[in-house]
Amino acid sequence: MADAIGLDDPRFEPGYVELSDEGLESSRQIALEAERIFLTEPAAHWIELFERVGVPVSPLKFVEEMVFDEQALANGMIVEQHHPIAGPVHTAGPILKMSDSANVAERRSPMLGEHSSEILTRLGYTESEIQALLKSGAVPGDITAESREVS
Repeated sequence: MADAIGLDDPRFEPGYVELSDEGLESSRQIALEAERIFLTEPAAHWIELFERVGVPVSPLKFVEEMVFDEQALANGMIVEQHHPIAGPVHTAGPILKMSDSANVAERRSPMLGEHSSEILTRLGYTESEIQALLKSGAVPGDITAESREVS
């Protein structure tokens, strides 16, 4: 990579001591110079260059970009799930893919407080104790239930 972008990298020269004060400063300077070089061209330029010279490369995308990425969609990395308030939403699917395991997002992430009563019941709290905790605000209530009551 350093050769491809014209960056002098002394870390591969004989006698370079990585953890010395000089080595650490050299590493900082290399990172700053690489950043300066990368800012001179758009990402597409660097991707094309690295692909051409055989350096593994892939663009880093923000979540907002990933939900529309053809490769992420084709690989099941983005899935549609039903959100109790927002309706259908696109979220990250299972990241780890294994041949002998189901690779599906079986359920969405819970809403704040959605399972509070269930968890407290399993911990041995009575219904009246749970209601007191919810009423006092010590435990978050299920906002999906509140939104259903309003509807």
